[in-house]
Amino acid sequence: MITFELATDTLKAARLIAADGDIRYYLNGIYFDLRGARVVSTDGHRMLIADGARIDAEPFIMPNDHADNVLKACKGKNAPAVLTFTLDGSDWITVTVGEQKFTAKKIDGIYPTYRQVIPQSVSGDIAAINLEYLADAQKAISTFRGHRGKSVHPVRVFHNGKASAIVSDGQLGVMVIVMPIRYDGTTDATEILKWAHGKLNLSQAA
Repeated sequence: MITFELATDTLKAARLIAADGDIRYYLNGIYFDLRGARVVSTDGHRMLIADGARIDAEPFIMPNDHADNVLKACKGKNAPAVLTFTLDGSDWITVTVGEQKFTAKKIDGIYPTYRQVIPQSVSGDIAAINLEYLADAQKAISTFRGHRGKSVHPVRVFHNGKASAIVSDGQLGVMVIVMPIRYDGTTDATEILKWAHGKLNLSQAA
């Protein structure tokens, strides 16, 4: 029997980025790299990597519906700041929320090797990024930090050209990796600004 604790906000943040209904069933959950002290989630387009518990135990994937049931019990003023996880040494995960216990089977699958997705460096070359992904990244990072008000933690995008970009609030402990998207428009703002100032119309630009 192995027991460890995890901040409730960490589970909430990871759930925001986890895939839903993906044909790659192992993505429909949250990955716990216990020896690496990381909690990871991805939908194939973005990936959250956050600090987690460090214990000498095998990694596992927690199903989304299990996480959802746990988080539903964590609402209200008396919601616990920390969750207790118990692994029975086989296929079952139990999470204790106050006096309630939620048990489910681990997802039987091999999670992507997330460390290979992390860039070794970033080039700074600007890329087109899906703004919904950035909004989700900001929300996830803010959630991880324990934010519960209307304002959010400001984040910065560290662009990496055609490779994966990094979204961070400049503090350690959590980051979101985002894949760029194809962009067929101009990368030069000159014509756009001329048009905005009335010095260029669309027929002239064509």
